[in-house]
Amino acid sequence: MQTTQVETGQFLEDASFGDIASKGKHSEETLDEATPSMIGGQVLMPMLDMLGYSCFMAWAFLFGWCRSLSSPYGGDAFFASRAFLFGGIFLGAMVLFATRGDFLRRFKNTPMEWIVPVLCMVAGLTFVAPVPPEIAFGLWCLTGIGQSVMAFFWGMRLRVLSRDQQLYAICCGFVIGGSALAIMPFVMHGLAVGVSTLLPAASYGSLRLARRRFEGHSDRMTIWRGANKGPWGFLEFRNVIPFESDRRMVIFKGLFSCLYSIFLGFVTGMVLSGDHAPSEDVVIGIGNIASALIMLVTLKEDKASWKDLLLRLFLPVTCLCMAVLGTLWPTEWILLCALLLFALFGCLEILNAYSAYVGTPYDAVRWFWELQASKLGNAFGFFLGWLAVVLFSQWLIESGYVFLLVCFGLSIFAVIVDSFLFRRSAFEMPQEPLDDDLAEFGSGLGAPSDTTGAAVEEYYLAISREMAREFKLSPRQTEIFIYLARGRNVQFIREKLVLSTPTVKSHTYAIYQKLGIHSHQELIDMVEQRLKKE
Repeated sequence: MQTTQVETGQFLEDASFGDIASKGKHSEETLDEATPSMIGGQVLMPMLDMLGYSCFMAWAFLFGWCRSLSSPYGGDAFFASRAFLFGGIFLGAMVLFATRGDFLRRFKNTPMEWIVPVLCMVAGLTFVAPVPPEIAFGLWCLTGIGQSVMAFFWGMRLRVLSRDQQLYAICCGFVIGGSALAIMPFVMHGLAVGVSTLLPAASYGSLRLARRRFEGHSDRMTIWRGANKGPWGFLEFRNVIPFESDRRMVIFKGLFSCLYSIFLGFVTGMVLSGDHAPSEDVVIGIGNIASALIMLVTLKEDKASWKDLLLRLFLPVTCLCMAVLGTLWPTEWILLCALLLFALFGCLEILNAYSAYVGTPYDAVRWFWELQASKLGNAFGFFLGWLAVVLFSQWLIESGYVFLLVCFGLSIFAVIVDSFLFRRSAFEMPQEPLDDDLAEFGSGLGAPSDTTGAAVEEYYLAISREMAREFKLSPRQTEIFIYLARGRNVQFIREKLVLSTPTVKSHTYAIYQKLGIHSHQELIDMVEQRLKKE
């Protein structure tokens, strides 16, 4: 395993760039602009990754939604156990979020790592052993923590694949998971419990084998430690994500995941509380399969337009499902809303995972925050949805009018939140006032007042190049630093230097780290101070 000391003071543990380095390309620019195919492999798709991730998704679907996998306590124990499961997922995601996942580095690829699949499997004991309810629910919470960590490991692993390989692996996981959910009600209970419980071990075994098989394409691309040390990573959010558009996207993904998970958890719980076995498991499974097939086709064609369409479909489809659930309960027509919701929200989950592609070192940092924010929102939303079912299901079912009013109220809630919090304009990157005239920029900053624009530019470039040498910026970083110091934004630099947005952001992030700053304004302030001194 190769460990590279990056000048920014961070450790980029990465053997996946070995192919590039072996060709004699050692510059930072080459690392940042490495193509996905070079990272993920040119031809062969790692089938072990697909197999292992599919096992993980099948287990998550079965333990999260399969009605036939219920504890012997009966009644509301099924819903309570799932509420504790998603509560555990939320706790695990919160720990990862708060510590930036740093503690996982200490036992990754060690025997201690086996505790993760063991935690995932402990909830299976409640199906076969006479465990008291309070202990059983605690085991489900531990399983949720294990699922959160396993999802993080698989997220790191899938990042070494190319975009197409990621899409195939994620969609394959949804297809296999949905198929297992649809088939499991027709399998003998003992066999179903045994197979479902062992799936985390199979998933983890495939993960370890995939790491060894593709040793040259390691998943250690995460920048584990930033310039700011400390146990509470969420306090450094603004520092480590210097771009406002990326910070907004992280927040958006967390809040949006929480919103639709509340609805999905509530609707799923109410559907599963009806007397439609095994139709509900089959419908939910088919919905996930449909989402995978839809995304497999559409993302290959036009990712941007489909993303916009999905976000627009969220509100009308959610309100429609609420109306169906409230007015047609308890007939089998309510299964239609489950099918629509799982198809739509499955598409959103796949899009969310697919959009977190990592192509540069900065993307590794951005990916971590996006993944954990989505996981936090998703787990907390499902927890609230299942908790509502546990607390109010019997009362809602017995009072049809109250149930209808609750569904109507949730629809109004969705309209309000979607209209005011998730408006598209609120998440567009604002245009900064960065096109000031160069002579005006130089006035009052130490440049001679009677100089011409050309003289100001020469004076300014000399100061910028001096600072670039002082902070040991690479040639490409020096170019970008000069533009940043003049107030240019990422879009301008991208077009001027003919680079991709991720590449410009990655270089900008490296510049910030070398200068010990966290924002564009701090960089401009440093240049102004230097000009005044001169």
